[in-house]
Amino acid sequence: MSASNPVSVGPISGSTKVYRDLPDGGRVPFRRVQLSNGEHLDLYDTSGPYTDPDATIDLDAGLPHRPVTTDRGTQLQRARAGEITAEMAFIAEREGVATELVRSEVARGRAVIPANHNHPESEPMIIGTPSSRAASSMCSRSCVCQASGLVEVSVPSGTGPTSSLPESAAM
Repeated sequence: MSASNPVSVGPISGSTKVYRDLPDGGRVPFRRVQLSNGEHLDLYDTSGPYTDPDATIDLDAGLPHRPVTTDRGTQLQRARAGEITAEMAFIAEREGVATELVRSEVARGRAVIPANHNHPESEPMIIGTPSSRAASSMCSRSCVCQASGLVEVSVPSGTGPTSSLPESAAM
């Protein structure tokens, strides 16, 4: 951090930031870690532009925008209409699954994308079936998720943070 820029910026030690390009011009960030055997491992990277050595950070201008779906249809409505949105494509690339899987799980109501087109600086995420990330299992403790039937348990039965829930709360 410097006096002129009060935000921590720069690469994370032991890794590099890499991107996978999407057809709509979007880019999905990953954190690449070089392994001792010469191979690499790409990890989920949600650090934003702050760890990109090529990024220009301007706190007054805000974060760079990404392609978003800007009409008034929700992700659920678009998924049920058979459309794959920019957010669904981003999530599919990040999660390493087919875009059609993301669309179909959202359409069925087994996954949600809490994306708001009024906040294009945020990175899309998914909560539910196609996600292999912790947000899925953390959702099971949320009263909102339980009430709406969006409870998702992504850990083996009898283990993890949902093991103390009654069977009726875990799907």
